[in-house]
Amino acid sequence: MRSLLFTLLALLPLTIVFGVLVFAEAPRVPVSGEGIVVAVKDNVFHVYLLEEKCIRIVYGDRRVAVGDYVKYRGYTQTTFTVVRDPITNRPITIGYVVFDASVSVVRKAVDLEVDGECGATYAIGEEVRISFKVPVTSRVRLVVIKPSGALLLLDRVLASGAYTIKGVIGEPPGVRTLVLEVWLPTNPGCPLYEDYAIVRVYCTYEAVSGADLEIQAVDVSPYPLLECSEGKVTATIVNVGEGWSKATRVVVVIADKIVGDADLPPIEPGGSSEVEVDVEVPCCSEGALEVMVDPDDLVVEVREDNNVYVVPDAVEARKPSLVATLLPMEVTATVNSSVSLVLSNRGEAEARSIRVEISPPPGLTVKPSSLNIDSIQPDSSVTIDLTVLAERAGRYELTVSMSFLDECEREWSESLVVTVDVAKRELELTVKIKPSEVTVLTPVVLLGHAPIDAAGLKLSVVLRLENTSWTKIGEVEVKADGSFSFNFTPKRAGSYDVGVRYKGDEVWEESLAHTSLKVRRIKASLNLEVPERVHAGREFVIRGVLEPARDAVCVIRLVAPDGSSLEMEVEVRDGIVEARIKLNQTGDWRIDAVVPGGGIYEDAHSSLIIRVTALRVVAQPAAVAIAVATGFAVSVATTLSVARRVVSSIAQRIRMTLEAAGIKPPHWLEELSNIYLEEVFKSATEREAPPPQAWRLVTPSELKALIVSIGLMSLVFTYIESGGEMLNPRILDEVVVPVVAASLLIVLIDELSEALTSKVRGLWAEYAFWPHGAISMIVTGILFSSPFASPGRPVSSRNYPKLEKARLLLYKFLALMALAGFFAALVSAGIEVMGDSGLIATLALLFYSLFPVPPLPGYELASESRGCWLLVFLSSGTLYLASLLRILNPLVMGLLGAIALALLVAEALLSKLGGRSIVRLLVKARSK
Repeated sequence: MRSLLFTLLALLPLTIVFGVLVFAEAPRVPVSGEGIVVAVKDNVFHVYLLEEKCIRIVYGDRRVAVGDYVKYRGYTQTTFTVVRDPITNRPITIGYVVFDASVSVVRKAVDLEVDGECGATYAIGEEVRISFKVPVTSRVRLVVIKPSGALLLLDRVLASGAYTIKGVIGEPPGVRTLVLEVWLPTNPGCPLYEDYAIVRVYCTYEAVSGADLEIQAVDVSPYPLLECSEGKVTATIVNVGEGWSKATRVVVVIADKIVGDADLPPIEPGGSSEVEVDVEVPCCSEGALEVMVDPDDLVVEVREDNNVYVVPDAVEARKPSLVATLLPMEVTATVNSSVSLVLSNRGEAEARSIRVEISPPPGLTVKPSSLNIDSIQPDSSVTIDLTVLAERAGRYELTVSMSFLDECEREWSESLVVTVDVAKRELELTVKIKPSEVTVLTPVVLLGHAPIDAAGLKLSVVLRLENTSWTKIGEVEVKADGSFSFNFTPKRAGSYDVGVRYKGDEVWEESLAHTSLKVRRIKASLNLEVPERVHAGREFVIRGVLEPARDAVCVIRLVAPDGSSLEMEVEVRDGIVEARIKLNQTGDWRIDAVVPGGGIYEDAHSSLIIRVTALRVVAQPAAVAIAVATGFAVSVATTLSVARRVVSSIAQRIRMTLEAAGIKPPHWLEELSNIYLEEVFKSATEREAPPPQAWRLVTPSELKALIVSIGLMSLVFTYIESGGEMLNPRILDEVVVPVVAASLLIVLIDELSEALTSKVRGLWAEYAFWPHGAISMIVTGILFSSPFASPGRPVSSRNYPKLEKARLLLYKFLALMALAGFFAALVSAGIEVMGDSGLIATLALLFYSLFPVPPLPGYELASESRGCWLLVFLSSGTLYLASLLRILNPLVMGLLGAIALALLVAEALLSKLGGRSIVRLLVKARSK
């Protein structure tokens, strides 16, 4: 193929000579196509056919540029004619030439751009982007030619498409040419000169040492700016480039409109300048504000993206602002209430075409719920009258939704929540009570009235005492006419508040109405019965009657003579109070009794005085037995010689011990001891007393014995009857005096019954102090509270007949029995101290004297009449024991005393009248 081509080329001169003729006569064939312009000379260009990958020469009707993708329509000739390519001056057959072609440029198939424009000026250091297009997969070379030489940027095979290369303008300054070579592959069957059709596209630009203006800061005053107003924008411009910047300007743009500008002087590298721009903010221009430096691109800069500074939301819309207020903010439940909804425009612009929607919550009705308002000017308000009806009390939130337009026809909407407080209805209650003053347990009626609307409400009936809390006692329902009533009976006394209370609900307020009720307690009385006088240590009964009769508790307070007190509680059953009490302290006791009435009855009081006197402590049977045995043993033992020697020895030893210790007893005490010992031994050795030279009714020695005996008996029985409280001053009149009187009477009767009777009858006998009996009385009385002895005894003369002694003892028995009856009568009459002490002492002397041991007179009676002795001995002993143990009825003893007295009187009458004697019959002389 190539040899044929060379042959044709060798014959080309000849062909050219003859070709004109052939060309002129060859037929024209229409032809059309499209492809890429790869070479251009005037109006002739080479077009690269993408499908054939061949080149045609086109004589077009317009100029095209290398890289254009064109369409053409013309004609060609099919003769074998060789012509020269007007662009390359190489021979080519005429069949590849298109004549008179109509050409249209479709697009750029191969294109080269630097940041979108060739021929521009860029600053050194400025970032640039090189963009190019590749129509088919081809080898691509990109070369930049700088003043310092060429630099290959790219050399590789790329697929069809658009490509971008980023870079930075470098040194040195000067013109730069970018050359883009796209090596389009050709078909080997085409008459080409090369294997590739090379498309070269050029782009020239200039690099200079440039400035770089940057907006560093922007201040807007006031911020934000308001539509339809004026303001000031201050911008700080810094030249961050390496060259001086030219004089330019700064503009402020709002809503794509320049609203102000100011001149910016040249700035040296690294310098800055502050520019103030007065702006007029247009209406309807809310949003951002832009500050631009060098808007006319007078300054060649390294970067252009830092020439704009955006202040977001710098311009605030001049808009209406609607606020809703509800007046009044409180209404009453279940009542149609009129309220006013006040809409106020607190914005800067007029609100137009206002639509208001009111959304009440459940339980609240609002009328009307929607309405339209034409407009509201700034700082103006519109009042809307509403009717509100709430089913129940509480706080309700109404949502008020408003949609409206502003002066710029922009739509706005606001949703507000207004609060309305729904108060409960006041529940007016009135009450009165009949009667207002009653006694406990008397029925009363509470009357009242409430609003008619409250019919059906259930009210709590409450009452309270002063300073206490309310207590519910019942429930009452309001009738259809608003009235109500409640009957009840007060159970406790006091000053009451009685009324009705309603705790409130969702409609009615809590309410309380009350009135006063005075409830008096039932009067009560307490009558006590106690003895006027009781004995210490002896139980007595307090009886009382409570009226009205009921079961209760009685508090008894016992106040002792010394001021001390004690309390006790006693149950009251059916109005009867009974308490058994034992008081040990003598004196006047005050008994205060009270039955608390509580809330129903008044307190019942009673008070009285009772006198407690001393009383002998009842002896125990064992103590009585020991006392009898002790008294008998002491009396008998001291009569023995051994006992006398022991006593004498003990006394001598005591005296010697005291003298050895340097203690000398007083003279009077020593003489008294000698006298006592002398009397002891004398009484034991001398059984009979010689009669005095001159007859006397009472001898001095008898008088002394009587006094000692009375004193000793008074001392012992005072101790016994006072329960051991001998030193208590209060026993003087209660115990001492009665005991002394009883002792005096007993000793005298004892003297009269034996010693004086003997003297009157011509026989001699005198009353003598008997230490053995005195010791026995003291020991048995103090230790065992059972005195058993006699401090004195009659001593008869040597010629006193034993039979008369025996008979005299019977007279003494009857006399002392009569005296014991007298004392028993005193006990029955309430003179207990004297009667008790006299009774015990009398029976003790009588029983002691009847013991059948010498020197006691019972020995003579037992010797003369054993049967008679046994009778009187057992009877006197029995009565003595019964008296000590308090098992002897005083009336019985009184009866026995009366019998004894009657026998004495009968004995005297019989002896006086007929010379007969009962005693003589009982005690007869023994036959020799």
